[in-house]
Amino acid sequence: MSKKPTGCYTPGPWKADGVFIGTDEEDTQTIAYIDNHRNRRQRSVEEDHANACLIAAAPELLEAAKNFVFRLEDSSLDEIEESLWRPDGDGWKELTSLKNAIKKALGD
Repeated sequence: MSKKPTGCYTPGPWKADGVFIGTDEEDTQTIAYIDNHRNRRQRSVEEDHANACLIAAAPELLEAAKNFVFRLEDSSLDEIEESLWRPDGDGWKELTSLKNAIKKALGD
């Protein structure tokens, strides 16, 4: 994944550390913090951490979704089918990236 500035958001990857979300670098830059003190309904620590994981996965989810959509739009149905089911195909790699980003979002 690219480390160059996007102009819209801090480039990923990001990581969740408790309720803090930051860049996945040696000198972590804080991106966000899950604040549970201003809510009427107090969330559990587990729910706050799950929210942090979901936010931390955002750059990878966006990148994987964009690549997968591009593949779907730029290929015929036969090419898509062949590419998705061959482990060395680009579609397979993009589908795997999307699955991994979803796992990260779920805290796995």
